[in-house]
Amino acid sequence: MIKRLNFLSQIMSYRANLIFAIIIILGLLLSCISSYMLYNNEIERKFSELSQSAKFDNIIMKHTLENTIEAVRSITKLYGASDYVSRMEFKRFSSVEILYQKNIQAVSWVPRVNFSQRKRFEATARSDGLVNFSITEKSKVGVIVNADQRDEYYPVFYIYPSKGNEAAIGFDLASNPSRLATLNKARDTGELQFTPRLTLIQEAGNSYGILVVLPIYNDINIPKSITDRQDEIKGFATGVLRISDILLNRSKDANSKSYVFDLSANKGQQVLFPKGSDIQDLTDIRLEACIKTAIEIGGRTWISAHCDKRYFNLLKRHLTSVIVFLALSIITVIVAFYLRYAIQQENERKEASAQIIQASKLATLGEMATSVAHELNQPLNVIRMAAGNSRRMISKGTATCEYLNAKLERIEEQTARAAVIIDHMRMFGREAKEEVEPINPRVVVTNALGLMGEQLRLADIEIVTEFSEDCLLILGHSIQMEQVILNLLTNALDAIAESEGEKKITLRVFKDDKGVHITAEDTGSGIPEDLLPRIFEPFYTTKEMGKGTGLGLSVSYGIINDMNGTLVADNIDGGARFTITLPRVS
Repeated sequence: MIKRLNFLSQIMSYRANLIFAIIIILGLLLSCISSYMLYNNEIERKFSELSQSAKFDNIIMKHTLENTIEAVRSITKLYGASDYVSRMEFKRFSSVEILYQKNIQAVSWVPRVNFSQRKRFEATARSDGLVNFSITEKSKVGVIVNADQRDEYYPVFYIYPSKGNEAAIGFDLASNPSRLATLNKARDTGELQFTPRLTLIQEAGNSYGILVVLPIYNDINIPKSITDRQDEIKGFATGVLRISDILLNRSKDANSKSYVFDLSANKGQQVLFPKGSDIQDLTDIRLEACIKTAIEIGGRTWISAHCDKRYFNLLKRHLTSVIVFLALSIITVIVAFYLRYAIQQENERKEASAQIIQASKLATLGEMATSVAHELNQPLNVIRMAAGNSRRMISKGTATCEYLNAKLERIEEQTARAAVIIDHMRMFGREAKEEVEPINPRVVVTNALGLMGEQLRLADIEIVTEFSEDCLLILGHSIQMEQVILNLLTNALDAIAESEGEKKITLRVFKDDKGVHITAEDTGSGIPEDLLPRIFEPFYTTKEMGKGTGLGLSVSYGIINDMNGTLVADNIDGGARFTITLPRVS
């Protein structure tokens, strides 16, 4: 009997151990699965951080390139408006175009000069103040010498700024095969083109450069056939850009490495940045932790690669966390379910917030309908008067080509002005995109004033603006930011309408150590002190029934908060002040 009891006891113990072992094995298996998932999430998060960093760098780079392109395109307008442009006119025009484009080294005018015209062209340049001017090129040993004889030249004639770029004046772009190929492609297509990487003649640092070239023909319109384009080419507008200048925002972290490649270039000549790198082609990059982004621009394909060596051996670096999570697997599962629920709730909150913002935006558009109608009425009246005057002159038989051209240009200008207003309204009415972008707070305030300017003028309100010249960019949504300014202007308009005395709104944009600030001050009656704590509450309004929804300030507060900023209100002598503070782009 005793032996039988011992046998049964052993069986029960075996079962208990078996069940315990099964539980341990299942627990360890669940822990391993959870740890593996967390490890993968860590990988995705790290690459997401890398992707965001790369995305921001590419936004800045593309923004800089687009600004360069616009500066070059503006020169074509100058030559389209006049058969002859003096050096001083070019300087004045170009200085305005690249005033805020610190990344553009220079813009220039490069005329076409046939060999038979060379001596006369060089003599004209010397009489224009370039005493030692001659058409030059680089010799095989890299020395600047007089250009050899060839059928035609494309020398740099006007350049701004001239300081620091003296060596480029007179240099024949056609003396270099890659430059010449780009010039010919631009001439034959009539489109803007980028050169392959170059060592600029005025380069004193350690950076490759590129030229942005845009053809200008004798006629402002682009000839239809390639043969006509080759015959009618007048010259080129060019922009000089140092590659390192457009990549100043790249991370200085020793673990990070950024590359830019030109896939349209020949093998061994593809790397644009950094100069002197051991890696010369995109295929030389063997690192897995790299985000690669393609940019099609100027007839070429660029690839931006953003790499970080900290992400290469994540498995070895996270063995400790795997062991820790083996013991916390159950808690991890609970937290995961909670996080999923929290994310769902957050998504629902964002969707509801977006609907409220859109509704508030459309309400703002409705309130501005009168102002926009007046804004559009002015160009329409100008168009009507110009057309009427032209028709009368034609009926009398006294209309000249010069007179009609002037009137048609006036009609075209006013039509463009009306189109800008309509496009702005259409853009403002769209739902905002999720992605943030670098925006200029001065431009946002100016755009908002453009929409409400007529409405404020009709109310006889004086607008004063004080914008800091060195104000930095901020990250945010330009349309939503504009909506905030419009809400503040609308509130200021209503406050001034209900008060007597001076009617003035003052808008300021400035920066300090805390960030970038936008203030809106009015000469209304101010905000009652007991109401100040509640003005940002949803649906709370002090306006009479039918004049306000109570959403404007609440929506504005939410938009600024989502941009990691603050919106506060206080009273000043003779009115109220709203202050927006936002972090600046570092």
